[in-house]
This record gives sequence, structure tokens and C-alpha cells, in this order.
Amino acid sequence: AACEPLTLGGHSPLDPPLPFPNRTVKRRRADDSAYFMCESRSPPGSPINKALTAPAARALCFVSPTLLVGRRRVTVMNDPRFVTRELVVTGDGSHSLYLPGCDEHYHSVHGALRESRHVFIRHGYDHVIAAAGGRGRILEVGFGTGLNALLTWERTNQGSADIEYTAVEPFPLAVELLLRLNYADSLATPLGGRVFAAMHGCAWGTGVRLGDRFSLAKLQTRIEDFSPGDSYDLVYFDAFSPPVQPELWTLEIFDKLHRCMRRGGVLVTYCAKGAVKRNLRAVGFAIEHPPGPPGKREITRARKR
Repeated sequence: AACEPLTLGGHSPLDPPLPFPNRTVKRRRADDSAYFMCESRSPPGSPINKALTAPAARALCFVSPTLLVGRRRVTVMNDPRFVTRELVVTGDGSHSLYLPGCDEHYHSVHGALRESRHVFIRHGYDHVIAAAGGRGRILEVGFGTGLNALLTWERTNQGSADIEYTAVEPFPLAVELLLRLNYADSLATPLGGRVFAAMHGCAWGTGVRLGDRFSLAKLQTRIEDFSPGDSYDLVYFDAFSPPVQPELWTLEIFDKLHRCMRRGGVLVTYCAKGAVKRNLRAVGFAIEHPPGPPGKREITRARKR
């Protein structure tokens, strides 16, 4: 869609949000076991910080209800455990959202801002876009709270690249809740709050320009149904964890992303599970293992050869 001039103020109406956003439960562990944690998202002593049996894990919401659609098993998004959300403060002082129904946070309890800056900006944007300069195209799978987009806008203003940012999100959160988050308070520019509000207030499916170097297009759709129109330089893969939404970590999805990226393009994700890395390799990515943020040993960066 063509980008429109930025207007700050009123918000475009959103469809009523479904109770389960596209990035709620994730970052559970770095290897193949679904029942042991590599990065805790809850305080010490929480049951999810301990080794669990499979029944206990399911009781604590490790496995979401699923529905077989054709040959594909799809996560059911109407589980009542995910309706209630609470604003919480993480280890670096930044906000996240907590789901008491399944004892899970949207971001790492060690720090939401710290995690996003480390995974997506330092080992994604700075590794690809900032080093190359010029024009770059970024695709985010899982817009969620908009934190990655906001930090990318901030980083773009500090460099010389012009960024076209496309975010895919099937289940937007309520704007009223999102505007309570304190992410803009940690930015160096006083424009952060207005830009964050504009990101969430702009209409879905319509591009908006946020300054001279950054444009955003939000698409309310599933990545399975997304039809890429560009060749992307960088993909932020910030979806649900594999145990919660396994259909997003498949050969089919990674092959789709691989085909819509330019040669040398990079996909970066918090997840370092062995099965995920094997699927990425199988569709043609070369895998790198950057160190993780506090509380996590490593993350995954995949380069298209």
C-alpha cells in the first residue's frame, strides 16, 4: 500500500481484538525439550522454572488447544486463560504484559527492552541494515506490542538507511492497553511517545510514514496467508514459541520466508531450538548462533545463501 503522511492524534478504529495476540507465549527453551526452560519469563520459584512432566506442562499452558484444519494443525485462539492481561514491570524497568491464565509474560522478565534491543536490533538491524546503509526492507512476523518496530524507528533515526517496515499480525491488541506501555520513556528522543501512538493508531492495511527515513505498513493477517510483494533484507521472526504454535516453525513457513528474502538477507529470532534450526537449514539458510540476552544462552540468526 502507498504510504500516507504521518498524522499524530486520532486513532483509526480497530476490529475487536481476539483474546490471543501473535506473540504471547514464547522463549521457553533453546533445545528440543518442550518442558524445560532456558529463559525464565516468571520470577524465581514459579512452577514454570522447574522441570515438568508432560501432564504438568500442559496444565501450565505449555500446549495450547489445537484444531486440525485440512492437513495443518492450527492453534485455537479463544482459550479463556488468555483473555486477562496485566501490565507488569520487567527487570530493566520496561513494561510487559502478563497472562495470569497461563502464568506467562509477553517478554522476558529480565527486561523487555533489553531483550528486543539485543535480539532484533543488535543481532538483526545492526548486523544487516546499519552496516549496509542505503534502503532496507524489514518484515516482522508478530507485531504484538510494537516494541520491535519502535526500536527500529529509533535506530533508523540514528543512521542513514531508509527503512520500509512491514508487520504481520493477525490479532491486534487494544490500542488503549498498548498506549499504557512505557517503552517511549526509554528512548533518547521526545518524539518516541507520539510515534508509538501513531504506530498503533494508524489503520491496518495502509502505509504510514513516520519521519523522513521510516515507513510502516501493518497487515492484519496470518503469515500463512501473507502474500509478499517485496524482497526483504531482514526478517524479525517473533512469533509464538514452537510448543505453543508449532505451525509457524515449519519447513513450509521458513521456505516461504526464504523465497521472499534477497540473497544475503537475514532472519533473526529469539528461539534456538534444534528442530527450528534444522528446518531453517533444510530450506537453504546458513545458521549462526549469536549469544542471547540475559537469561538465555543463545539465539538464532539465519542467512539466505
